[in-house]
Amino acid sequence: MSDLHHWSWVGFVRANNGARHKEEGRKPDRAPGNLRSRGDKQVTLTRVVYMMMAALMLMPTLATQAQAATNYNLGSQTANISAPTAGNIVVGGHTQAISAGQMITPAELTALTQVTQTGRQSLVISNLGTAIGGRFSVSNLTQSIGSLVIPQGVTGFDNITHQTAGLGLAGDLVNAGTLYAFSRSSTSPTAFINATNIFNNQGGLLSTVVPFASLGMVAGLSHVNLNLSALNDIMNAGTISSSGSLSLSAGGQIVNALPSGATGATPLVQAWKDVNLTALSGNITNSGTILASIGNVNVLNAMNDINWNGIGGTVSAPKGNINLHDANFTGSGNITLNGGDWLSKQLNFWAGCGAVNADIGNVTGVVNTSAGSNHLSAD
Repeated sequence: MSDLHHWSWVGFVRANNGARHKEEGRKPDRAPGNLRSRGDKQVTLTRVVYMMMAALMLMPTLATQAQAATNYNLGSQTANISAPTAGNIVVGGHTQAISAGQMITPAELTALTQVTQTGRQSLVISNLGTAIGGRFSVSNLTQSIGSLVIPQGVTGFDNITHQTAGLGLAGDLVNAGTLYAFSRSSTSPTAFINATNIFNNQGGLLSTVVPFASLGMVAGLSHVNLNLSALNDIMNAGTISSSGSLSLSAGGQIVNALPSGATGATPLVQAWKDVNLTALSGNITNSGTILASIGNVNVLNAMNDINWNGIGGTVSAPKGNINLHDANFTGSGNITLNGGDWLSKQLNFWAGCGAVNADIGNVTGVVNTSAGSNHLSAD
């Protein structure tokens, strides 16, 4: 959604909420920037105007997305996409001629685009039409992306050298393979991935730490930041790593843990510099490892209440601090920590006039608190 559409929608919601609160005899929301109620007539008029503006502006966007967005489930056997052009691709080890308009799978479409754009196919496709190995570039996904599913054994590349908007998905990102983002320009130091939900499954790797030499690629920047943003949840059971700073922002929850009953490698969220976390639901679960190698681990002020289930997990900033909010936080959000080891030079709680309740494991650094009340217990 464009910025113009986004803010029109926000304005409509605020006006709608203000009018609804007045109808219910409640005070309208006075959060900064919200519309103020100055009488039923004015609020009703404002509400109608914003409804009209939002509807007019969203209609072309939604219509375009509905018509153009393609779900790139590279593990799907369903031939539900019309081939945009003719060409020959390799499926199940055999050359297959594709006719324009023929129904093909998402993986076959990706391979066909590779052949059309580069003259060669680097994605390995089974006789069922699913991707089972090889490589693809996000630039091969020529149509608007609804969702993106990367199967085990498949490696994707997102070259952000000339990008400004980042990788934006209308649906979910589901990764069981590898997705590398890299840049060769100092003017593009951050990779952005936005989706409805982000699921990095067991064995999955989302990273800007790219082994260029072993992949036979021209080297890029040594340090590239990675920003993951989900409208709903970010769920990691694999590895999410950044050669710069790493930011995870979720409208719902952030979970760094194996699925219930699963065994395997410990889930890892790691950055060379800072790790920044925001989960607007207030809920973070970590039974894996969250590591800022030379920087800080920060839970940002946008997350008012912090409910952290850390049983079996570790948060580590060996050369920096762990900051739960910062000194500018003046709200009444409560900080509740349950379990986990917290390893850093300082463990800082900034709860404003809220409460800090922490029953945690090993703590290596100095503990500092600023809150209305404090109840801390550590091993």
